[in-house]
Amino acid sequence: MERHELTERNRKIAQAMYDAAATGDVEGFFAPMSPDVVVKEPTFVAHGGTHYGIAALQALTAEVVKVIDLTSMVVDELVADGERVLAFCRLRPVDGDGEIRLVEALRLKDDVIVEMDVYWNDSASIPLKSKSA
Repeated sequence: MERHELTERNRKIAQAMYDAAATGDVEGFFAPMSPDVVVKEPTFVAHGGTHYGIAALQALTAEVVKVIDLTSMVVDELVADGERVLAFCRLRPVDGDGEIRLVEALRLKDDVIVEMDVYWNDSASIPLKSKSA
């Protein structure tokens, strides 16, 4: 497959995942994830660290939705190149107070997301701070 074809294919897969999250479609959100997906969150959030596998991602998401309204997600921009996709996102806390901005760096292989690294823009806006932050 040509690089530009791979880029567009992966952009569409990522867009569908984010569209599913924004509409509350849990099955659609998890559909493009590899069973062995690796998710990395910064250690300054309560759920920080490296999470291995779809079950770990599902458990992580169950905790996140307690404080962040995933259906408020707005993807301002998707930047794709080959197997990499960057998503520049905005969300609201469940209490609706403020805005959370982050970038998710995805790596796709064979039409599934195998890695997701989350980069929070402003730790002060995160309702999930760890006790040590």
